[in-house]
Amino acid sequence: MGGMIKAIKIDVEKQDVYYVTLNKDKENTYLSDIWDNLLAPCFTVACDIKVETAKSLKYDTLYVDDEGLIKEDFIGAFTFEDYPYQELYGHGLIVGLDDNGESVDCASTIEEIKAKVNFISNVEYLKSRAEEILKEGFKVMTF
Repeated sequence: MGGMIKAIKIDVEKQDVYYVTLNKDKENTYLSDIWDNLLAPCFTVACDIKVETAKSLKYDTLYVDDEGLIKEDFIGAFTFEDYPYQELYGHGLIVGLDDNGESVDCASTIEEIKAKVNFISNVEYLKSRAEEILKEGFKVMTF
């Protein structure tokens, strides 16, 4: 396994989807670069993404800011086709997974992800929607 991998960033501030490179840190993980791209001190998996090609079946994972919903200053949010439960607050980062659950190059393409993302920038809507979600309570989803 190399020291760099290709990931896809869902950037809610720029309202764009693009490739980024993640580098291993001194702990031999990609955690530092994941945190930096999400602008988050902690993150969670929103959903797994099934990527089928003529030759193989691979999985990517969408990471999001674990505290994005409770931050006072919303930078934006997005909906994602593979996660229909609620809006996702803050940036997203798509990273590939190998058979052992280790981070590898993402298998998804920019075009595939752009087709699944809808950006939301209306701050008033985001604030009121966040209040609704927090009142409803969190739901635990299994994959």
